[in-house]
Amino acid sequence: MNLRDLRTALEATLVDVLGTYRLPNGATTPSIAVRAWGEGFPAGTTVEGLECIIIRDPEPVELVQYQQQVAFHKWTLFLVDWGGNESLQDIAGRLLWAWPGSNAVPVTVPRGVGPRAQMRVELQTNPDFNPAVLEVSALLLETGGRLLLEAGDYLLLEV
Repeated sequence: MNLRDLRTALEATLVDVLGTYRLPNGATTPSIAVRAWGEGFPAGTTVEGLECIIIRDPEPVELVQYQQQVAFHKWTLFLVDWGGNESLQDIAGRLLWAWPGSNAVPVTVPRGVGPRAQMRVELQTNPDFNPAVLEVSALLLETGGRLLLEAGDYLLLEV
């Protein structure tokens, strides 16, 4: 999954909770951005609600196999609460469900300085996995009576 596909999938997943950037010219856009480590938003830009910051360069995570070793990408992103109504834990839960193998960790933010809350999310992506086009099916297994949700070759949830 390349950066453009990831950004598109994230925006589709978070469309109903994303906040708004107000640009210096007065225009508004959903508050999802791709940045390098340490890079801020342009001068004069303000943000309201939930901001999603995707770090531009992913880290490769190798999966050792007997043949044809593959590498997954681990994308780092930050969910920043600038006064939204949604819980960051709930929003991170959406991402963890859509990208299996990922994790989320709260980032400590001093009170009265900067955003209300912040969370670091590391999304692990398989080059062949695209959560934006999942076809999910439920299977009821005869042995054990457990319900499995599957999308293609990926097991998403066992209840």
